[in-house]
Amino acid sequence: MAPSFISVSRLRTDRQWTIQPHAHPFAEMLVFLAGRHWAAVDGRELWSGPGDVLRFSPGQQHHEHTGVEAQTEWLCLAFQGDDAAVPLPGQTHDGSGRIRLLGEWLLAERDSLSPTAGRLRDALLGALLAEFAETFQTREHELVRRVRQHVREHLSEPVCLADLARAAGLSRFHFVREFRRLAGRTPMADVRRLRLDQARDLLVSSSLPLKSIAQRSGLGDEQALCRLFRRHFGASPGSLRSREQPPR
Repeated sequence: MAPSFISVSRLRTDRQWTIQPHAHPFAEMLVFLAGRHWAAVDGRELWSGPGDVLRFSPGQQHHEHTGVEAQTEWLCLAFQGDDAAVPLPGQTHDGSGRIRLLGEWLLAERDSLSPTAGRLRDALLGALLAEFAETFQTREHELVRRVRQHVREHLSEPVCLADLARAAGLSRFHFVREFRRLAGRTPMADVRRLRLDQARDLLVSSSLPLKSIAQRSGLGDEQALCRLFRRHFGASPGSLRSREQPPR
């Protein structure tokens, strides 16, 4: 059965939030924009941060809580017809930002009364689920995943090569060589990219000042943030914020 859209909402909390074990008669997907989120399901514990995506199947019981950051924000989608070609619960990272973008479009079309609105929402949902499946199937190697998870958990702190090699369980020499082979970039270049992704997500999903975004992302100060944004995104943080700020 083709998937059918039910609802989408943007959820935000400024303090730790917990929901006891529960299940839904429909499929659910969570697209994380800011903060930290923990879920326990089928004997697994899954931590998620900005750019991560979780998908639960109908009837799958799960327990959730958010981290203690000032703000946690995510999109919550519900739909019928869970024909996922991936094991569930599924977790992946939306490195391209396409899943988030499709979710934002769904949110913008959620309340439309146009005669074609239903077909448009289902089409957007289909594209979003296809993107999730593609991203899941090509997700990073376990070593890369483990190291990136460590980095995301310590983004606001100094991270050195020895820390990453320790998280990977390898000597520094073998770690650098293996990580570069698998990820296509050096470990510290990957750390910088993850910090920039976090800063970009905070920029477009919050009203935090640039100084706070730089600190939370481990990018130093506002000047360093602006310099790195121009180098890697070809635009200033201010121009990106005004162009990509999602609808409220």
